[in-house]
Amino acid sequence: MQFIKCSCDLLEKDRQRIKRRHMSVKQKQKLAKQQRENYAAMEPAKKRACLDYLAAKYANMESCQKKALKSRNAEKYRLMEPTKKRKLSVKNAEKYRLMEPNKKQELSIQNAEKYRLMEPNEKEELSIQNAKKYRLMEPNKKQELSIQNAEKYRFMEPNKKQELR
Repeated sequence: MQFIKCSCDLLEKDRQRIKRRHMSVKQKQKLAKQQRENYAAMEPAKKRACLDYLAAKYANMESCQKKALKSRNAEKYRLMEPTKKRKLSVKNAEKYRLMEPNKKQELSIQNAEKYRLMEPNEKEELSIQNAKKYRLMEPNKKQELSIQNAEKYRFMEPNKKQELR
């Protein structure tokens, strides 16, 4: 490690990358916390630039890398404490509620396309998960969901209604 610090041949960026690989878990956690705090303090324009950079980076990833990333994130979520999961769920619901209608429509179209491209076994698995969630749902939440779905159906275009039948 000392050699890396003294070496003049390495660029600072390369040196930092090598040092990062040799950090302890505690150091990595401290660095992650610092990065979250720095991001929270950023101006909205800089946040947007950061998000755009990450989106471009993700778009250029190979599909196997994307799958590995998704599975790591899914595992993190699975191991997350229930209180943190609930907090995240509430935050996402609020974010969706405040979303502009055209953005909601865009998201709906993306999700429909993603579902259309799913393998039949993935669709079946998703259906089972949703049925399980519904069975565990509180009666008032079930009623609320039923009302929302009826409202969606009422405003749906006739050709869309025909597709559902």
